[in-house]
Amino acid sequence: MKLKTWQTLAVVVVLLVVGCGAVATPAEDGSILPATLNPTASQAVEPAQEPNLEDNHQVDTQSQRIDELEARLTTLQKMERDYMAEQLLTEADAIAREISKGGTTRDYYQEIVRLYVPVYMADICIKGSQPFAQGFTAITRANLSAGRGAEVEALRVIKALGAVGDTDTQQCLQPYLHPESISDASPAIDLYLAAITSVSSPFRGSFKSVVGGMAAGWFQTDRQEPFIPWLCQQSNDTPCGL
Repeated sequence: MKLKTWQTLAVVVVLLVVGCGAVATPAEDGSILPATLNPTASQAVEPAQEPNLEDNHQVDTQSQRIDELEARLTTLQKMERDYMAEQLLTEADAIAREISKGGTTRDYYQEIVRLYVPVYMADICIKGSQPFAQGFTAITRANLSAGRGAEVEALRVIKALGAVGDTDTQQCLQPYLHPESISDASPAIDLYLAAITSVSSPFRGSFKSVVGGMAAGWFQTDRQEPFIPWLCQQSNDTPCGL
């Protein structure tokens, strides 16, 4: 009677083990043990793997390459911007020659029309469009015909830049909001000069050096305030109308 009871218990254990998904194996003494309790079973816990330092190095290398590509792209965009500005200056000179009809007033009109270049470049950037010569010529002719001087348009664009602030991440806005150097801030300084009507043409070149020295003060700040509004606030007579 006792033997049957032992055999019954053994069968119950086997059924429980099989029902749980484990494989029963005989022990050395002939008893039946589940595979999870057998020290020789294949389910032994594997040791924790060491972190792969080579994978971490590859991630760091890829991140560095991305940073380098972004820096190169930024440089190319700035070169393209400067090249386009030079092309627009050529267009401005052609407009001045046409207005003056090749007379002695050509230099005067050339100085005036050239002021529209930084205005156009900043305005087209705010609008999210690409600058091109035909567009500059059409807009400049329209402004001249309507009697809208470059200083009027420059003030409008500067106010728009002040409203944009840091809410826009377009690369072309960077020289106006957060330039990396004085040379990088040149488009913003040119726009600022276009807004100043009190400086006559013969003195604009030397005055640009003065403004450049004034602009250098921004790089001594925490650079949190956008550059062009800060530059406008440095003058007592608030030429930008901000």
